[in-house]
Amino acid sequence: MTDDGIGVWIVEKLIQNKDAVNKSGAEEVLYIIGETDFDFCLDQIENAGYLIIIDAVKMNKEPGEVTVFPLKEVLAGPLQGHSAHDHHLLSMLSYLRKDLDGILIGIEPCEVAFHIGLSDILSRNFPEILHKVENIIIEI
Repeated sequence: MTDDGIGVWIVEKLIQNKDAVNKSGAEEVLYIIGETDFDFCLDQIENAGYLIIIDAVKMNKEPGEVTVFPLKEVLAGPLQGHSAHDHHLLSMLSYLRKDLDGILIGIEPCEVAFHIGLSDILSRNFPEILHKVENIIIEI
């Protein structure tokens, strides 16, 4: 789905650079590429103390703009927007783990359509987007 996959692209790079990004000294960092399999994600994060979700979030901002949302606020409020699926990870977390500490890192997509790969704009700006996300994670 074009830029809807930006989270997967970012997490793949974070896995490759995990030693550089994990400067916080956290005992255990688990990177998950869940795509649309929220059951798998829920199993993996069942005992998580802190969760970082990275995904495309349509906010009508400039393509590639990175915004951080406190996860407790996202899960406590009414979930706006829509998913390509009836249920998705955030909807399930809002029922099961509303108290979960963490953040949602939202990246503004440019194009969401049936296509594999990022749009030209997000591809061109990918290194900068990745750098912003890495800095957010390092600062936690």
